[in-house]
Amino acid sequence: MALTPQQQAANIAQNVKDWYGAAYAPKAPSKSALDYWAVAGPPKPAAPSYDVFNNPVFNNIKAQGEKQWGDTNARINWDVKNSLDDIGADANGNIDYANIDVNNPYSKAALLQRNFSQQQARDTNSYAAQGQQRTGAMFRQRANTQFQNAAGRDELQKTLTRLLGEATLRRSEADTARDSTWGAGHLASIQNAPAPY
Repeated sequence: MALTPQQQAANIAQNVKDWYGAAYAPKAPSKSALDYWAVAGPPKPAAPSYDVFNNPVFNNIKAQGEKQWGDTNARINWDVKNSLDDIGADANGNIDYANIDVNNPYSKAALLQRNFSQQQARDTNSYAAQGQQRTGAMFRQRANTQFQNAAGRDELQKTLTRLLGEATLRRSEADTARDSTWGAGHLASIQNAPAPY
């Protein structure tokens, strides 16, 4: 059975008196008071302050994800630096054959350049010893040596490009893993929220 507006107003006045004391109870219900209580309902206790992005559960999981991400990126950077040193490229991934790093004589670029220079010298000495230093055979041999050197440079550049691409992919995977960990931390944080929340 539905209550009349007067009965509703009396109930509201009694609730306010019970919750807040007689000093706050309305003297006579008005239409506006009835409308307010009908829409808003009685006051609810405030929810406890709980930040799902700043609490021990979330912070622990986030810290684990950050540590894993940092360790993975440090490994990737170490691998890239070693690969660049092994090939003979600079920090930007460029190979400057005109200025080979003499401090790293065993890099692949330095060995390729040294082999090319030595082969050219052998070609010249061999054909000169035979008296053919101005013949077509010597020029064909030199062209062949230059082709072999260009093929070696191309192969080295492709290896370098592949290594840098793999490093970029590994960094992207590390970022995705970190973001997934943060999402799991957010979910765990929500699941561990105190009631009411």
